[in-house]
Amino acid sequence: AAAAAAADGAAPGKRKAAEDDDDSDATDASAEDHVGKRPKQDDDGDAASIYSTVLTSVKSSWHYLSTVLPLPALFSSRITAGAAEEYEVAKAAQREEAAAAALVQLERLYPDLAADWKAAKPKFAAKNGKVDDAAVVLLAKMLATDSRLTEINLFENKFGDEAGKSLAEALRTNQTLRTLHLVGNCGDETGLALASALKTNKTLKKLDLYGNMLGSETKRQPGVASKASNRHPWFNFFGPQPDCRISKALAEALRVNRTLQSLSLALNKLGDVDGKLLAEGLKRNDTLKTLILFSNSLGDEAGVALAETLKTNTTLKILDLSANGLGDRTGIAFADALKINKTLTNLDLYMNRLGEAAYVALAKALETNTSLTKLHLCGRFYFGDNTGKAFAKALKTNRTLQFLYLGVHLGDEAGQLMAEAVKLNPTLRGLFLSGNELGNNACKAFAEALRTNTTLQQFRLDFYGYGLDDEAGTALAEALRVNTSLKEFDLQHINLCSEAILTLAEALRTNGTLKRLSLNCGISRKSEEALRKAVRGRRIKLQM
Repeated sequence: AAAAAAADGAAPGKRKAAEDDDDSDATDASAEDHVGKRPKQDDDGDAASIYSTVLTSVKSSWHYLSTVLPLPALFSSRITAGAAEEYEVAKAAQREEAAAAALVQLERLYPDLAADWKAAKPKFAAKNGKVDDAAVVLLAKMLATDSRLTEINLFENKFGDEAGKSLAEALRTNQTLRTLHLVGNCGDETGLALASALKTNKTLKKLDLYGNMLGSETKRQPGVASKASNRHPWFNFFGPQPDCRISKALAEALRVNRTLQSLSLALNKLGDVDGKLLAEGLKRNDTLKTLILFSNSLGDEAGVALAETLKTNTTLKILDLSANGLGDRTGIAFADALKINKTLTNLDLYMNRLGEAAYVALAKALETNTSLTKLHLCGRFYFGDNTGKAFAKALKTNRTLQFLYLGVHLGDEAGQLMAEAVKLNPTLRGLFLSGNELGNNACKAFAEALRTNTTLQQFRLDFYGYGLDDEAGTALAEALRVNTSLKEFDLQHINLCSEAILTLAEALRTNGTLKRLSLNCGISRKSEEALRKAVRGRRIKLQM
């Protein structure tokens, strides 16, 4: 210890002396270089200097190459791609093994269901409680690798979310399924999983989610707090808030999915917020052709948003908004959209709250629209003859509409104008005037139109208990003698006299085109026997 301390004490002096010697050597070397002499170095010093120079050069070159050409990233990407490919192959093998094991288990637990699965090609159906959660999980494992089936129908089985999520997971890898019916089955988690699967699925074209209560209004029922309220209790001050997670997820899926062509969300308690989210999703979608939203709780906020979407969407062809809470704002918005849209062919606004202003606007839109082929408008209120007059005027010039459902309490005058339009219109194939107040003059006008019209194939006059005089009833019956196009003639709830019925029976003996005749109101036994005798041996279906 003493020796070490002594050495440490002497070290500063030695280091000072060594530094002085180095400084003198450096001064001498500088002087020699100045007079042209090279410094004296040993062999080890030359090797170290060369090594250091080469190493610095290599480092600089590698830094440059890695900057200009990202070689490490290139090598790592190749390695990553190869590993990913191997991983996918391994996962596919695992799915095949799981599918085989699931089939064995299905045969053991559900032999009848397994037999149906094996025999199904290309459609498989298990409806009305035929499968439970465990069976659905097994089916999903087999579906993940199945290459036979193109359609699966699991109508009203009411399985849980775990089973539903397994089906959604199968959609991520299945490459043949085109149609999936899940009517009355899905819970919230299943809905979210299906929406997520739609983002990557490349084959499914039709998804039917009818009657699953996936909308936000389901969570706003009296006495039921929404999930948003549970997460944020202060929301309860404003009442239950809508939980729109599923609609938002479906809207996001519509933005990126490029294969789905038909989506049904009927009877799902969708509210205005849900409808607006779906409308936003449609703005960026270019594949969906059919959207079914009937029997929900959509109001004008959603209706106007969907109508605005039609101004830019170029693929949607069928839109069903029947049995909602849409009012005049929605009807007028759709009228404006129909003046621009060139692709929508079928619009159903049956059983909403549209008023006369909306109906008149829609009729005026038909004067210029060139794409709509089917329009369904049956309201809950009385609107007068202005609506009928507007549609009569539209039918005189429109050359694309083929089916018109108009149950808006038309009067006798409007009916006569509609009959005149039918005479001139060469494209209308179906006219359904149920729930109106047409009188004898209107019926006689339609009878005259049927004598000359050669395109109308379906015609319905439904007066709900209104009777016709002998002249009007006989005129309708006589028209069938000469008409050569009508296939379905519906006179439900119209009281025809006995003379008109007998004339109708005689007309049926010679008419060669009629396939169905509906007469549901007050026919005597003698008249019924005459009608049945007239169609005996003929392919005419009588509904009485």
